[in-house]
Amino acid sequence: MEVRPYRGWDDLSAMQAVCSSMLLAAPGRTVAHPGDMAWWVGWPPKPPDALADQVLLWEDGGEVAGFAAFDPEGQLSVFVRPARTDTDGAIEFEDVALAWASRGDVAVQWMEFEDETAAVDRWHARGFRPTEVGYLNLVRDLQDPADQGAADPRVRPVGDDDVAERAAILHAAFEATEPVAEYVADFARFRASPAYPDGWDLLLRDADGRAAACCLAWPDPISRAGTFEPVAVDPDLHRQGYGRALLLDGLHRFAEAGMTYAIIGAEVDNPGAEALYRSVGFRPDRMLRGYARN
Repeated sequence: MEVRPYRGWDDLSAMQAVCSSMLLAAPGRTVAHPGDMAWWVGWPPKPPDALADQVLLWEDGGEVAGFAAFDPEGQLSVFVRPARTDTDGAIEFEDVALAWASRGDVAVQWMEFEDETAAVDRWHARGFRPTEVGYLNLVRDLQDPADQGAADPRVRPVGDDDVAERAAILHAAFEATEPVAEYVADFARFRASPAYPDGWDLLLRDADGRAAACCLAWPDPISRAGTFEPVAVDPDLHRQGYGRALLLDGLHRFAEAGMTYAIIGAEVDNPGAEALYRSVGFRPDRMLRGYARN
């Protein structure tokens, strides 16, 4: 088996191709999206050598057959092309990824969809059991003619003059600890990277021109699935409908761009996010669960 660490932006493209193949094999279902990978790799901006500790790629026959992602909080996920799912090679890669992630004092938590029974059985055999950590994944069809309606005039893609206000919303919504100026500078670096979805970074301004809500919308023309990651509303402007309006506009843009469905995830301890996604037509599909060793 040929495995190696992440080397650079070409590897992000290969990882996204794996995700697209997974979505194609499960049309209309929630699966890892290429946009999730771009956000995970690109934000916050980090050098390739840092990502080498977080991404492991499996190559076979000149193709990236799968990859493992391990975040600083200890969550490990393995993604494999559908043609190789549950094969001996894929199982061996899981073992290699687990050994690679088992380092230092960070406890490894395996992330897997609950309905992937063969994979869950394997992780049970390795001594892993379900935890309270979970993400409810939701899906929304985009083939209703109503989704082709008019765009919201309050929403536009982020331009150079919007960066500071746009980043400030994200900083406040996610309670970032670094100074706002540093956060804005990091966001400007992210915008200049290949991970950034130019034209799909959406900002909603209220009637007074104040930046109220923002999101990154990620279309995948291969699978024709879209996703949003992340979605943020200025904490001072909650419960005024801005998040819902922004998502509806994004769904309209997805439909206009030829996406046939959209997917999104919400942490199980974030009922507000789930309620927002349900309000724009998303419905539960499957649960991504964390598994840890006893």
